[in-house]
Amino acid sequence: MGATGFCYNRGTIMYGDSSATFGAVLRRYRQAARLSQDDLALKTGLSTRAISNLERGVNRNPRTATLTLLAEGLGLSAEERHRLETAAQPAPLARSHNLPAPLTSFIGREAEVAAVAATLRRADRRLVTLTGPGGAGKTRLALEVAAVVRADFPDGVWLVDLSPLTDALLVLATIARVLGGARRRTRAASRAAERLPAGQGPPVGAGQL
Repeated sequence: MGATGFCYNRGTIMYGDSSATFGAVLRRYRQAARLSQDDLALKTGLSTRAISNLERGVNRNPRTATLTLLAEGLGLSAEERHRLETAAQPAPLARSHNLPAPLTSFIGREAEVAAVAATLRRADRRLVTLTGPGGAGKTRLALEVAAVVRADFPDGVWLVDLSPLTDALLVLATIARVLGGARRRTRAASRAAERLPAGQGPPVGAGQL
């Protein structure tokens, strides 16, 4: 059996930093205005779920009309509005991921994507495992989540295809090869090894994030 792994390097998002995600900026402005998501929904005509999806990164590229509604509902200054619009632009992700382009649309699993993404963003979660029978869509879900959260990890989100492996002892070396660089290989292998109970090899057969 094979598996697919994702390696994330966590970074701190600073609101004054141009790398802050759109969701983080929107949440900051909403909280500064002392508005709940329900309040902002009423002021903009958007749904509460739409506001939540924007803040959680489920919807990463809002339309211009949506940005206008948000800016007006929040009462943003010209500078703040520019900041919000800038954060909504796709961030340059060159060399920050190796995710394949999706071949199909991903509809109907928004709740699962949001739940896994939220878990990954928690500081106390170093490893997330998706389990299920073959063909359940674990890898497709993992890829979608990786695309959603990649802006939250400035050092990159990397796909490690473990499906060709038949020996669990090759897992760490495969991860190291994808990450590249002698120092990074050593660091990645050490960190991965620290996650495993003593005497236990890495699991094969489930999507790892």
